[in-house]
Amino acid sequence: MRIFRAAIVPHSARDMFALADDIESYPEFLPWCERAEARRDGERVRGRLFINYRGLRTSFATENRHRAPDEIEMRLAEGPLASLEGRWRFADLGDGRSRVEFEAAWEFGGKTLERLFAGLFRGLFGRFVDAFVARADAVHPRIRAEVVFAGKDGGREWRRSVSLPKGATAAQALAAADAARECPEARAERAEIGVLGEVCGRDRILRDGDRVEIYRPLESSPRELRKQRAGGRMR
Repeated sequence: MRIFRAAIVPHSARDMFALADDIESYPEFLPWCERAEARRDGERVRGRLFINYRGLRTSFATENRHRAPDEIEMRLAEGPLASLEGRWRFADLGDGRSRVEFEAAWEFGGKTLERLFAGLFRGLFGRFVDAFVARADAVHPRIRAEVVFAGKDGGREWRRSVSLPKGATAAQALAAADAARECPEARAERAEIGVLGEVCGRDRILRDGDRVEIYRPLESSPRELRKQRAGGRMR
C-alpha cells in the first residue's frame, strides 16, 4: 500500500521539521498514539510508536535519518509489517510558508495481518499531514498582514501579503515583504509608516488582517506650503 500527502502551510520548513523530529511529543496531538520513544545518535534516530486505534493495540519501530531542516527518511525496524518506507520533505517557499510532503509505502506479511491492520495503517498515515499542520497552527500561531505603498497622483502601487508569527511588529512585516528592495521609499529608517491610516512606529504590534502602509515623503513641508500660498495671495 502507498500514500502521498502534501500541503502548503503558513509555517517555516524548520518549524515543521522540528515537529516531525520531536517523536516523544507525538502522544500530545496524535490521538491514536499512546506512547512514543526515540533513541538518537546524530542524524540517526530509532523511534517507536505505541498505538491504540479503535481498541486495536500494537507498536512499530523505525530506523530514521533526520536531515534538518529538509528531510526525514524512515525504514521499518520492528512491527506487524513485512516492510515500511516513509519520507517527510520540507521546503521553504518564502513569506513564512513552506511545502510539506509525506509519503509512505508498506506491505504486510500475509493476508491475516493485512485484514487485521490494513485499516489501522491507512488511517494513521492518511491523516499524518493534517495532524501535523494542526499541531503547527497550535504551537506557532500566525497572522496575515498586507504591506502597501501608493505612488504620487495614483501612480505605481505596490502591495504584498505576508504571513507572520503572532506578536510580530510592523518592522517585521516590512522585512518579510522585502519592502526595502521593492519600495525605495521604505529604505530609510525615518520613512513614515502607518497601520490602517494611523501613523505609527515600526515597533507597532500587528493584529491579523492589519495593513502596513508606507507613506510617500512630502515634497514640501507644511510650513513651506503655507509660505507658497501666502506669496500667491500677495501677488
